[in-house]
Amino acid sequence: MKYIITNIFKKLGVDIKRYPNIHQRRKLKLFKKYNISLVLDVGANVGQYGKEIRDLGYKGKIISFEPLSNEFQILNTLTKKHKEWRAINVALGDIDGELEINVSEMSVTSSILDVSNNYMNEAYSNAHVIGKEIVKTMTLDTFFNKEQSLLNENIFLKLDAQGYEDKIIFGAKKSLANVMGIQIEMSIVELYKGEILFKEMLEKLNNLGFGLIDIKQGFYDPKTLDLYQIDGLFFRK
Repeated sequence: MKYIITNIFKKLGVDIKRYPNIHQRRKLKLFKKYNISLVLDVGANVGQYGKEIRDLGYKGKIISFEPLSNEFQILNTLTKKHKEWRAINVALGDIDGELEINVSEMSVTSSILDVSNNYMNEAYSNAHVIGKEIVKTMTLDTFFNKEQSLLNENIFLKLDAQGYEDKIIFGAKKSLANVMGIQIEMSIVELYKGEILFKEMLEKLNNLGFGLIDIKQGFYDPKTLDLYQIDGLFFRK
């Protein structure tokens, strides 16, 4: 019924969209406050985040980074339908080169790191690894060395890299100084081997000059309701 109603209104030239929740409204206000003009969408999957902020009204540049080949093809097709949005088939991290990534049936849980325990597999039957893929890796500093004009933008960095977020931050030693805000996925319990947890990440970002503005529920077990991950929104203090 929802799709029938939506299609009827589209024929009348009216586009129906979901009203932004409190977290989205706050983020949009912060985008305007800091005059964000470039969003780096790291761990883009098939473009969900980019589409979300476009639907919220953000009209600036988006660069989406996605290492998995199948997901990148879908993402790249999507970005070509939008102005000021492009996709790059690479995994950001702390080295330039190539790495092996664990590909999960539920692709959003794919990670360069190995799964640490059974939290995800117990919560979601399709979170298990079904294969591996060799992907190109690059640091953010290397990226900006190639595209230095982008450093003139007011940059917002979204990180969703399944435990690899601290490696991406480490690879942005120089360019992070140009970042105004960060949205980052943080684990409360260790889901991937070697990842740093919420408290340590909070301290790390605080030491780098970013203050916590908002927290949103992330990954949780739908059976036990145990919370495993949260999304943190940080901006320059």
